[in-house]
Amino acid sequence: MRLNSLDTWRGLVIFLMMLDHVRDFFNRGALISTPTEAGHTTVPLYVTRWITHLCAPTFIFLAAAGIRLQYEKAGPSLGLSKFLAARGAWLVLLDLTVVSAALSFGRPFFFVQVLYATGLSMIAMAALVWIRPRVVLVIGSAILLFAPLTILQLQHATGTLGLFRTFTVLPGPLPAGMGVVHVGVVQKIVKLR
Repeated sequence: MRLNSLDTWRGLVIFLMMLDHVRDFFNRGALISTPTEAGHTTVPLYVTRWITHLCAPTFIFLAAAGIRLQYEKAGPSLGLSKFLAARGAWLVLLDLTVVSAALSFGRPFFFVQVLYATGLSMIAMAALVWIRPRVVLVIGSAILLFAPLTILQLQHATGTLGLFRTFTVLPGPLPAGMGVVHVGVVQKIVKLR
């Protein structure tokens, strides 16, 4: 059963995301500056970029709301857990292959963003559906409280911890010796040319 209110919000977010992508497509300076840079923008460009910052968090929130509704309907189940893990894995794979290939302009780059974050979140939720909701609330609160400390500790990490940092909490170039891969924005790709 679908909820019209959730689908309406999804449609609104898709419209805002379309606005974001159309703005980048028709804006000649989109690859060398961002619409939030004071010296390289206009008021309409700035406003369209500012409002579209709501897209990714809203997608994640709506995905979580859908998961919660499925949980309320059936409780924790192997089917729900498998569904979340499979969908999350597909989203991560899609972002690492199709989206990265489309945005890398022939360079060996991974370009991970919203699909990747949503996929990782769904994979985490595949495990969390087995935990009582109050415990999940405590885990979520701890993540919010301790994320800044974790990011500070991982900022200069190397090796495996550096790789973990790059693909989970602090996007950027992979640690030294791990190839020419960047997790971030198209602007970085253009600057390297």
